[in-house]
Amino acid sequence: MGAMNGLRHAVTGFLAVRVAVNVVNWRTFPRLRPSERADLSRVSVLVPARDEAATLPHTLPLLAAQGAGEVLVLDDGSEDGTAEVAAAVAGVQVLAGRELPPGWLGKAWALHQLAEAASGEWLVFTDADVHWEPGALAGFLDELEAQESRVGSIFPSQDTRTWGERLTVPVIDEVLLSGLPYPLLHAQVSPLAVAANGQAIAIHREIYDAIGGWESVRGRIVEDVAFGRLARRQGNEVALALGDGTVHTRMYRGYREVMAGFGKNLLTAHAGRRSLLVADIAWHLAAYTLPALLAPRSRAWRLPLALGVAQRALVAATTTRHPAEALLAPLLPVAGLPVAAGALRRRQRWKGRDIHVGGTLDDTPVLDRHPDSPLTPSDGTGLPSPAGHPVHGHLGRWGTEPLALLEEGSELGPLFELRLPRKAAVVGTSPAWNRFVLRDGETFVARRSMAALIPHLAGGIIVTDAPVHRPRRQVLEPRFRDVERLRARVRGAVEALDPPTSFDGLAWSLQAVPAMLNAALFSGSFPDDLLAAYLHPLEQGMPAALVPRPGPRRAVRRELAAQLRRREHDPQADDLAAALATVPGAVEELRVGLAAGFDTSAHTLAWALWYLAAHPAWQPAERRRQAVDEVLRLHPPGFIGSRRVARATEFEGVRLPVGTLVFYSPMLTHRRPELWRDPDTFDPRRFDAGFRAWTYIPFSAGQRTCLGTHLARLMLDEALDVVLQRPLRAVDGDPSPTAAVTIAPRGPLRLHRDPAAGGPRSNESDRP
Repeated sequence: MGAMNGLRHAVTGFLAVRVAVNVVNWRTFPRLRPSERADLSRVSVLVPARDEAATLPHTLPLLAAQGAGEVLVLDDGSEDGTAEVAAAVAGVQVLAGRELPPGWLGKAWALHQLAEAASGEWLVFTDADVHWEPGALAGFLDELEAQESRVGSIFPSQDTRTWGERLTVPVIDEVLLSGLPYPLLHAQVSPLAVAANGQAIAIHREIYDAIGGWESVRGRIVEDVAFGRLARRQGNEVALALGDGTVHTRMYRGYREVMAGFGKNLLTAHAGRRSLLVADIAWHLAAYTLPALLAPRSRAWRLPLALGVAQRALVAATTTRHPAEALLAPLLPVAGLPVAAGALRRRQRWKGRDIHVGGTLDDTPVLDRHPDSPLTPSDGTGLPSPAGHPVHGHLGRWGTEPLALLEEGSELGPLFELRLPRKAAVVGTSPAWNRFVLRDGETFVARRSMAALIPHLAGGIIVTDAPVHRPRRQVLEPRFRDVERLRARVRGAVEALDPPTSFDGLAWSLQAVPAMLNAALFSGSFPDDLLAAYLHPLEQGMPAALVPRPGPRRAVRRELAAQLRRREHDPQADDLAAALATVPGAVEELRVGLAAGFDTSAHTLAWALWYLAAHPAWQPAERRRQAVDEVLRLHPPGFIGSRRVARATEFEGVRLPVGTLVFYSPMLTHRRPELWRDPDTFDPRRFDAGFRAWTYIPFSAGQRTCLGTHLARLMLDEALDVVLQRPLRAVDGDPSPTAAVTIAPRGPLRLHRDPAAGGPRSNESDRP
């Protein structure tokens, strides 16, 4: 009885939350409304079609009548006369699909060919079985404009005719409407919290090209969700709307098609794990079916039964379905059993093609288990590993003492293993390892790496992978490199904050760097209070930096968009925002750049002030550059970086399976005694002799070298030059390093400026 009571309470709580989410979505989720927008000449409507001869006579004339600049239908190897049927519709151009190349799945390849042929500024991809009622296309463009987005997706109303369809197809709406309340879904608190539906997707051509188009998701099973997530990672909000009868479709015709259609997606939607799929089905049986069986005999189970029916009723009300379908809620998991059983097979067949399913929605396979030694040299001796917990491995130490954990691992050798839950992880510290990881952007990807866990950094070029990363970087790099023109305004921002005789170097740096960033990026026009509120979680460190804050983020994105719009019409603007004003995705690049530039530069400036105060011989301007280099060696702002293995590889006999999390650590490389003499000692003279490639990587290296390096150097130069107009000495404080998002001094760092006139003297002895 105790176990059943516990299950009942869990089910009741689960369903109560889902009902609450559905209430919010019933009230807030946007519904598509027809519109009479006059000019749709810049719109290309793109329809992939494979054996759709029976469907197109009902849907294609509606599309052709929308008034788009062009309607293209790609015949993807049909055998039923699809091309002839499409060609008979006035205003439709039919393309013959090319042979499916290796590495592509059918639908992504068809969509890619359509986009290649399209001439419109807006690309609207829609399935052949989707009905667009009059004014629907114009309404879609209006909805994108209302949500200030250049990417969007409609969830069409689902037409169902058989009982098998009624029992199963509405699960699409249930997943959408019961997972997250629309305000959070719209805020897109994470790149993972993104919905998209391939039945109707619109995207501006600039955004499409910037994210690499369908080629970037060419092997994805659930290509539409992967496409939406990719757009979101590049800083684009994905607008959503319900079709509400204006756009509708009969997705599957009969239960057999339901089994095939859902079957190809279910395993991937459960991260490729059969165990997770089975557990999910079992839970839904317990949540929806079990209460219906027990309620006649137990009053206690009537509440969860009522909640399950209420949830389905809310889904029906939100999606214009018949409310009586709510009574089918207990049967839905039962109807899903054959679908789930079929989905357990790794090989599925869809539209006459065999496909191999599994992996995740992002198509990055994960390890099915975490063996004791997942990363083993060919001789089977295993990798060394620091002391950890027998159950949760290094998770606890990673959260409480990451620096000590990494230093302990480094003492075991240049390559060691970390045991993190469900993650095979290896850390390398040698120059050869740095080169191996940072030069190969196709094997080692940013997707699903640790940086994506920090909302402030989860976006833009930081989380972009091949094939998009290189061309994106080629667009951005010249704009971030040309910063010399910003020097005067950066100096002006620092001079306005000229510190007093006695001050805390850490607190002052945390104040000065946002002011310098504001000056360099926006000529000081970004609201200080908004900037401070946005950056504050990074000052707090972990775990505060991991918490999504959709409100401040949206406010910052709105302000960034406004700043960019003003610069588009101001030929005199010459700050960094002006340089990025015409770049697609500039809002996200600036948002992430603000966060990355603040956290790294503020702590580096604080360290530099402390070391220069303690070693006055290095304060003169002509010696300062080497001193800053040494500060960056001792305390590189990005003390550790991570990548995910996208294709199996091997390093010095160590096999790295797909899905492995790999770390490189500038901090550990910079402290290796065989690379650096007396590595823990502050000695800028070591740079007189230079250093080997890949041994000094404070701003990362290779394809992932920090784009903000030049601006960071400029800000450090100007801030130090202003402070060191008067000799500086250290008083007291706590400079011990602590790991947050970057390495930071614990603080405070109490410093004293000599009130006497004149700059620092170059003949002072250097204190050890």
